[in-house]
Amino acid sequence: MFQRRHYKKMAEALASVHNIDNMPVEAVSVMFSRDNPNYSEERFFEAFRKEYEWIWGEPYPFALRGRYERLNA
Repeated sequence: MFQRRHYKKMAEALASVHNIDNMPVEAVSVMFSRDNPNYSEERFFEAFRKEYEWIWGEPYPFALRGRYERLNA
């Protein structure tokens, strides 16, 4: 079972790719949600977005699943 530390490291790894499309980020999120019923997609997306913005100094340019557009504002 994946744990918080795995989610954090994966968010960091994905965020290290400049202008990464939302598809791989969402695919990883789906994998985590199937593995752990306590997984929070919203927290994962938030961690990814914050890391992306810290690394690249710009907002993440894509919406994630259409539910978290406010994270990109």
